[in-house]
Amino acid sequence: MNITYNVGYISTDLVLQYGKKSNTPFIRFQVTCKRGKSVQFVNFIAWRKQAENIVKFCKKGDQISIEGETVKSQYENDSNVFITVQEIRTVIVTFIGLKSMTLEEDLPVTNTETEGAFYSEEDINF
Repeated sequence: MNITYNVGYISTDLVLQYGKKSNTPFIRFQVTCKRGKSVQFVNFIAWRKQAENIVKFCKKGDQISIEGETVKSQYENDSNVFITVQEIRTVIVTFIGLKSMTLEEDLPVTNTETEGAFYSEEDINF
């Protein structure tokens, strides 16, 4: 398994898609990452609830941090042509700078020990 860590800005419009056979939600998107003085456009794919949350809370231009694994996959496009791509399948996604949200809006915070639990600021003791 080849793990990568990337921080950058979403550089494509986010459109939720569904698998042709399984109807599983997914999203393919690019993130612009700096590497020294150069810029790279890195391709990502997210599945299921993670894909839905990225589309719900992020937009083009938002800063995001992604831990993922490099995968090579093949799929059939709308023209019935098989496309082979190398991309990074998201494992952990952190929303860093969301231009589309204000501080007053609530973002879900997922506790890794209790997946799917949501907490407000009053629940967290500092």
